[in-house]
Amino acid sequence: MARGVVRPILWGRRRDMATPSSPIARLGRRTKQLAPTLTPGVVAIIDHADLDTVAAQALVAAKPYAVVNNQPFITGRYPNRGPQVLLDAGIPIFETTEGIDLFERVREGETVRFDGPALLCASGSRLPLQELTPNELTVRLNAARENLDSELSGFAKNTLQYLTQAEERARLLDPGLA
Repeated sequence: MARGVVRPILWGRRRDMATPSSPIARLGRRTKQLAPTLTPGVVAIIDHADLDTVAAQALVAAKPYAVVNNQPFITGRYPNRGPQVLLDAGIPIFETTEGIDLFERVREGETVRFDGPALLCASGSRLPLQELTPNELTVRLNAARENLDSELSGFAKNTLQYLTQAEERARLLDPGLA
């Protein structure tokens, strides 16, 4: 495979759009604000831990070439369907590795390309990424499902503790007091 050519997993899954020879990076820390501004074929760089379905659907509608997340698509706190929505649409998804902040290393509108699991920037930066494959997604979602009881228990305990405070209980029962 020629250098700078995207691995086969990125080819053939998006038959509805031409593969850009030099996609540009579009950055947005707020996915739902970024998505409507994207044009087909860009590399969307987001900062969205536990990507939700609504945000993923907005990205799918924009038809990006790929989505790179500055945060984990799935943190493990709870199972979320956003990454699966992107993969089902044939959009490859990647995460940063080694604590790299893409928002400090990639410029808005900069030409980028993939070299294996790395993002090569026109500025000369080579940023290592991890591709989230369907198999890895399944592993993470299963782990998140196992953690769901713990998260719900913590939420319930926090809520009950909140309700033990008379002032907070009054706000809940009569929001006009707030």
